[in-house]
Amino acid sequence: MIINVLRPFAAVILALGLVAISHSAFAQEKVATTGVCSRCHELAKVLPDGHPKVAATGIAACSTCHDKAKVGASAANPFSTRLHTAHAQADTACSVCHQWKPGKEFTAAGFKHGVAPLAGDEFTLVMKAMKDWAGSGNLDSIHRGKNVTCTACHGKDLIPDSNMTAVNGQCVSCHGGLEKVAASFKGASYLNPHASHLGPIACTTCHNGHKESKAYCLDCHANFKMPIPGGAPAAAKPTGK
Repeated sequence: MIINVLRPFAAVILALGLVAISHSAFAQEKVATTGVCSRCHELAKVLPDGHPKVAATGIAACSTCHDKAKVGASAANPFSTRLHTAHAQADTACSVCHQWKPGKEFTAAGFKHGVAPLAGDEFTLVMKAMKDWAGSGNLDSIHRGKNVTCTACHGKDLIPDSNMTAVNGQCVSCHGGLEKVAASFKGASYLNPHASHLGPIACTTCHNGHKESKAYCLDCHANFKMPIPGGAPAAAKPTGK
């Protein structure tokens, strides 16, 4: 009698055990295949024209040639840009190529250069920014079109400080300071945003990487027409006073 009563519970326990085992097996399979490109691709078909033949099946093999740039270097990186763009636009999980645990460095198999440790909520922000970088009309995506990666602007620390110190420093490193940029301005002199009567202001006051950019001048001078890269559509030639 007791056996008959317990039999249904035994069946449930067995079923739960099988589910736990299957989940464990799935997790092990995921770990085992992380970074294995051939799991989804026939490599000969996805490599660029003229690329040497590759016998390896994983992302780690790419590091032999593609991991030589310093983290945070401003040079364009077509390999990283094209790879991340394609996978971000296809909604591919980062774990397919990368290893990460909350609070640990974010890396890719075989590559020496990772980024600084990321907490769980920070990782979520980075993933949102990556989607924006891969397909928005904002400044981040404009840079992507020139093969500029995240680390070119952020360095290893993908989460900037409140003053965007490192990012502003990198803007100047690539584009020059206010004087140099102001000298290249071709609009009306009184509308030169880089020669403002306010004096030097940080690049990120107007230029936003992951949201629409807007000229700070417009907070007071609403009648000005001041197109800005990554900003709302505006007139081709600035006018107004």
